[in-house]
Amino acid sequence: MTIRQLARLVIVLWAALMVVLAIGSYTLPGASLDFDGLLAAALCWVIVGGILSIKVPSNLVGPLAIVAGSAWVVFLFGSRYGAASLASTGSGWWGAYFFAWLGAWVGALLPIGVTLLILDGGTL
Repeated sequence: MTIRQLARLVIVLWAALMVVLAIGSYTLPGASLDFDGLLAAALCWVIVGGILSIKVPSNLVGPLAIVAGSAWVVFLFGSRYGAASLASTGSGWWGAYFFAWLGAWVGALLPIGVTLLILDGGTL
């Protein structure tokens, strides 16, 4: 397996993980549906960024789109998972504090990724 094939595999697996997290955030009990349009847009960013990264590896728009879209997906999943865990009866869910913490910190990458994506878009 060459480095290029390994990179393609990692990109495809990462995009699949983001789709699973997005579906998971939709199916959490008690999750508000406030940002579902932005979640769909973030999935499009991840998928289109993955395609661009595979087809044109020298272009930075693809990886920046993956980072910005992934940040939003992880942010929403973490915050929704933490909120659903707190709303549940009993002792809470496994990893609720970790996912809420991760979502809060990774969510900070969204404005950075979008800004870099806009700034790099002029170099096409």
